[in-house]
Amino acid sequence: MSWFKKKRRLRTSPTTIAELLHGIMAEEDDPQAAPEKFHLPEEFHARFRDKVFLYREANVLLALVTRANQDPLFEPVLQEYERIVFPISPEMPAATVRLEIMKDAMQDLRALMDPGDNRKLTWGRTWFADIGHDETNAATLVLFFTFWSNLHVAAHESLDGMLN
Repeated sequence: MSWFKKKRRLRTSPTTIAELLHGIMAEEDDPQAAPEKFHLPEEFHARFRDKVFLYREANVLLALVTRANQDPLFEPVLQEYERIVFPISPEMPAATVRLEIMKDAMQDLRALMDPGDNRKLTWGRTWFADIGHDETNAATLVLFFTFWSNLHVAAHESLDGMLN
């Protein structure tokens, strides 16, 4: 008796979900994402924070792209999130550059989360080198991988929680 079946739907509007995801998972201050947590010298703090913010946005975008490809209910959420991270701007070249930077960050995160790739510490070293810091401490690199892995899982679990 299909008329008793509960129709799947989102708990709230796609706009609200996108704003919550961005606010909590990208913008909100997270002590786990502080440069001090990874014992970075002060001179790298600003670049670290900027890159972490970009990757936190990319992490949510990657989760939404993956989910929207699996479940059409999330397509409007993806569109709203894209509206937040890629605002319409008269500066089209800047928007194009931002899109390419975001794509690169998503590809980088996708590589990190690839279970077949065992270069997790190398990934962290490369990430830190991009901001000018040569990180060689294995414990710091494992902590860094764990941070991103937990954030990746949290994004997917947050999306799971948005369904009724």
